[in-house]
Amino acid sequence: MENTILKCFQFLISFWSVSLATITVAGAPSDTVRPQIEGGTVFHYGYVRPEKVTPASAHPPVGVELTLGRLQTGQRAWQQCNCFFRAGGYFNYYSFRNPQALGHSAGVGAYMEPLLWHRAAFSVSVRLSLGVSYVSKLYDPIENPNRNFGSHANGMTGVGVYARRRLAGRWSGVLSMEYRHLSNAGIWQPNQGLNVPSVGVGLVYGPPAMKLPNPESWGKAPMLSK
Repeated sequence: MENTILKCFQFLISFWSVSLATITVAGAPSDTVRPQIEGGTVFHYGYVRPEKVTPASAHPPVGVELTLGRLQTGQRAWQQCNCFFRAGGYFNYYSFRNPQALGHSAGVGAYMEPLLWHRAAFSVSVRLSLGVSYVSKLYDPIENPNRNFGSHANGMTGVGVYARRRLAGRWSGVLSMEYRHLSNAGIWQPNQGLNVPSVGVGLVYGPPAMKLPNPESWGKAPMLSK
């Protein structure tokens, strides 16, 4: 029992250390340019049904995610990744639409989203996310032989492409394609995990239309202080 509790704490600490580090870096002072706060909601619809599940899943997963973050456009932000980026935190809920075998999940985490292409009315970015999720349905040799989840606590990692189109004022529409994976990194067995590829659509309330700074005007960037 003590060994299981210790593993649980090690798992949570490792995931939250990386998540908090992402938020801390994003929140570092960025010269005189103040980060632009934004919040949004995206609905995700899976396009692949989970495989090797008993009873078989008739429908792909669906989910909803709330985000709160900041758009970093200062010189110091540029020095961190040679890009401008969004960074912040999220809360999400997924229904795997198979209550007997997989149940549902609820999770929190952090994301970093470098901008690939940006105009005042349209932008494209890639999002990397990392967090911790609670999964409701576990493996049981008699009641639930599916080996996807051996623990309630699981890590959720993800990568996705996000396109934003300004609608009016500070409101923008979002279209995304995302791939996420749920597992506990082998700390508890069984640990087959679950892949959740999805398309998403949503709304974001953020900064007004703006032109990004030209990094070339800053000249050669000094080394960041350690």
